[in-house]
Amino acid sequence: MFKPQRLARLLPDGERLHYLNVIERQYSTLEDTTNARMARYHRIHQFKTFHQNGQIGVIVSGMDCDCVQYRHGRVIEVENLAAYDKWVDDQVEWADGPINFMLCAVEYADAYDGYQRDLALEAFEDGHPHVVYP
Repeated sequence: MFKPQRLARLLPDGERLHYLNVIERQYSTLEDTTNARMARYHRIHQFKTFHQNGQIGVIVSGMDCDCVQYRHGRVIEVENLAAYDKWVDDQVEWADGPINFMLCAVEYADAYDGYQRDLALEAFEDGHPHVVYP
């Protein structure tokens, strides 16, 4: 079995570092490429599963800059995955804090009862205004 470390021991110092960097880059790139392909396949499969009549359901969750945690369901009109990605990019651009998106069926997004919690106000009422617990 080929062991890159054995060959690296035989090379001079400068060449050894270059060789190990090339080997590390090659193997990490292969793993990253495989993971990226699997993630892309999963997204395409999810989109095809939940896309109905030009609509798709999305559960949006996150927290704004005032520590208000929220989660709600939306139905959006998109024709393809590229249009959905553009919609997500627009939402992320105007987000005040972390935001997450989960694809779901249109019926589920319509029926989803959202919620909202003001974590800063809860911390103040609980007597620890200097720390916010999610």
